[in-house]
Amino acid sequence: MANTKGPFALNPTDVDTHSNLGVLEAARGRGKSESALSAFRHALVTDPNNADTLFNLANCLASIGRLDEAITEYQRSVRVAPSKPEVRNNLGITLARVGRLDEAIEQFNSALILRPNWEEALQNRDHAERLRRQRH
Repeated sequence: MANTKGPFALNPTDVDTHSNLGVLEAARGRGKSESALSAFRHALVTDPNNADTLFNLANCLASIGRLDEAITEYQRSVRVAPSKPEVRNNLGITLARVGRLDEAIEQFNSALILRPNWEEALQNRDHAERLRRQRH
């Protein structure tokens, strides 16, 4: 995964470098997810409360269908940085994907408190509410 020798060696304690490496690996697509997850987890060893790294880890997990793990990491990110509407929105999306619609709607509402009239969160909340009505 990481280059540990030579002039381009990664500093094992540089959180931003490892988090950015994870983002790059995730962006490279299929087959790179494990490398991305490894980079995010390495960054979290040094700084376990880095909200951006937790968010990126959760996004990566969600993108490969590891939804329960993604929810856990989004929830950790919310605890560390409760004022980030993007985290709450993505947590809501993932909760909705596993059928936890009431919790998803709560997250969308929280995102909208933080960023009123945010179209993406409004649409996500409306969709989750329609799904909830269909179930009842």
